[in-house]
Order: sequence, then C-alpha cells, then structure tokens
Amino acid sequence: MTDDPVPPQVDSPGHLDLLIRFLANGEPHHCPRCRYALRELTTDRCPECGTQIALRLAPRRELTWRYLAGLIALSATAGFSILGMLLMMMFGGLDGTSGFATMAAVSTTLTGFWLAGRLRFENACDEIQLTLMFASFAIPAVCFFVVWSTV
Repeated sequence: MTDDPVPPQVDSPGHLDLLIRFLANGEPHHCPRCRYALRELTTDRCPECGTQIALRLAPRRELTWRYLAGLIALSATAGFSILGMLLMMMFGGLDGTSGFATMAAVSTTLTGFWLAGRLRFENACDEIQLTLMFASFAIPAVCFFVVWSTV
C-alpha cells in the first residue's frame, strides 16, 4: 500500500468540475497548443483547436530530451564555427573567415534564444517541440553547407 495520491483521470466525473473551477479563478490560462484564452471554459477541450485540457501539478518533464537535443546541436555549431574561424585565422589568414564568423554569430544567437525559451518550449505541444528540435539540426546543417561551399 502506498501513500501516493492518485491523480484524477481525464475522463473521471469530477475532473471537468475541477477544471472549470480552476479556470474560473480570474487568472489568465491559455491552451498549451494554440494559446487560446481558456476563460469561461465549459468543456475539457479547447474551443479553438480541440486539444484536451488537463490539470497538472507540475509542468511536463518527460520531453526534456528534445530540448537537450536542440541545445546540443546549436551549441556544437557555435563551438565548431568559432573553432573553424580561429583555425582559418591562424593558418589561412583572414580569407574565408567571414563565413565562419557569420555562422558563429547566428548559432550563438540561436543558442541564446533556445536557452531563454526553455519554459515556453516545455509547455508547447509535441508537434511544435519536434519541429523546433529538427529546425535546430537543420539550420546548422544549412549554415555548414553554405560556409563549406564558399571556402
């Protein structure tokens, strides 16, 4: 026998009443998928996009691997582009360093935005998280291709 409280199921009878009372407290709550304001909600689905709304005691943490994968891709790009720029400056003069400098600036800026948007990323729906994660791999790949083809 455990003392852990069992969370209410989404389809339990008291869930909808609890959800309606929570959303009626006057604070702005938004749909995690489309950001629709859920004030005066009468069902357990978002009227704008149809996403099922459920109360959670803590934010979702099981999707953190997507955030870390994107962070690693962007950070590695920033590091390799700075290293490439330094190597080009040491052994090749200043010719060809502008591509690496541009890529370093872009990837460092994107890494900063990625770090600043962590909470928003974790509250986003699965489709948006996967799109952002794949974009964090695609953007550096395109940058490397452009720099490599110009060097």
